[in-house]
Amino acid sequence: PILANQPLPYMFGITDNVNFVFGVGDPLRPGTLYWCNGSNLDAAADTNSIEVCGPDEPLVGGDITKGLGVVFSISRAWLILPNFFNALATVTGTEGSTWSLQESSITRGLFMPWCVAVEGGGNIFFRVNDGIHVSPGGAASVSITENDIDPLFPRESSNSSASVPQPIVRNGITIYPPDDSQPSKQRFKVVGNFLYWDYIGLGDGLPHTMVYDILNRGWVWDLYASPATCHAENAGTSVTGTLVGCSDG
Repeated sequence: PILANQPLPYMFGITDNVNFVFGVGDPLRPGTLYWCNGSNLDAAADTNSIEVCGPDEPLVGGDITKGLGVVFSISRAWLILPNFFNALATVTGTEGSTWSLQESSITRGLFMPWCVAVEGGGNIFFRVNDGIHVSPGGAASVSITENDIDPLFPRESSNSSASVPQPIVRNGITIYPPDDSQPSKQRFKVVGNFLYWDYIGLGDGLPHTMVYDILNRGWVWDLYASPATCHAENAGTSVTGTLVGCSDG
């Protein structure tokens, strides 16, 4: 049967050449990766899926880096590679999978579904439970927060429980940790050489923005007259600058 209005909460793409977009987050098949028909983002054959992992390890997001897809579960990540061996296009769909999955060297899972972003050089930035990591093109990841803003994240304590994140005060400015109970309001966006991290603060309930300078490898905080809730490329809208969505509309 033709099924309409079967939304997936997390989508990422598009691939180069023949355009594909991937989707995850099926509540009935949480470990399954889906994709659209080639260069037809409005349709997907019922063969356009592959089970990546078991339902106890749901897939929660992904991105495209250096032409390859990377899909994250709550525990690890896989590279999405074109299948040139046994895939056959037919009038009803594809026999054999269009894609093959290769487990990457990333050993940490994606903690916040919308906190994953890629910069032009292929580095993947993604949120883990105790910080923020960067992976060069799907290789093993390292933390970019533990030496600068580590108190903003929960850490393992001596009694094996998680410590409570703490604010940081710099030059009289209080930098609040993220409220991880509001994942839909915590997002990454790379624009130029900067990673913007928008979130709701734990303790004050207000929007906050932290910025990672990718070239200089350091964190700064942004202050706005009206707090920002999202960032985006200007995409030709203006000559310079970053588009900022603010809490006042």
